[in-house]
Amino acid sequence: PPFFGPLLSPRLIAVVFRPIALGGLPAMWIWAAALGLIIAITVWHLATTPAAAAVVFLLGIGLGLAALIGNISDLFIPGYVLLWRFRAHPQVGALIGVMGVAKLIPFVFVGYLVSRRDFKALGWCVIGAALALAVTVIGAGLDNTLSYIGVARDAVPQPSSLPYLTGLRWLDLRMTSIGDDG
Repeated sequence: PPFFGPLLSPRLIAVVFRPIALGGLPAMWIWAAALGLIIAITVWHLATTPAAAAVVFLLGIGLGLAALIGNISDLFIPGYVLLWRFRAHPQVGALIGVMGVAKLIPFVFVGYLVSRRDFKALGWCVIGAALALAVTVIGAGLDNTLSYIGVARDAVPQPSSLPYLTGLRWLDLRMTSIGDDG
């Protein structure tokens, strides 16, 4: 306070951010540079055709801002690419599980796995989520991990969010929010 509120994201993010916080400003710059590099490599990998280059051009400002902000969601950009590229492999379920424990929104892909009746990928999703949850409990502690339920339930929408602007509280799923974790 007054500039920062509670961490609204699931606790795995706190585990990831702990070494960055302990490393101070140099660690923050290294983290931001690493994420910027990851985004740049992902874009370079995707923009191999004129159509792909046009899409990158249209998304350029958003990708550039993502590269500068240092939000954990930046890792989801290559994650989503991997989900698409390897969608036929059941092991992508593990990636969905890990991403879902880091931020809840990737769990929407479970619906995709169910619709495909891809039970192997669902199994991998459970394994990935269980491993990420174990890392969360080990790194943040069981009490902090369980406290997320209360934080998510009691948090109010941010003024720039769709639930706040529309007054439709049910839209506030605590899944994503710009700036909630970095």
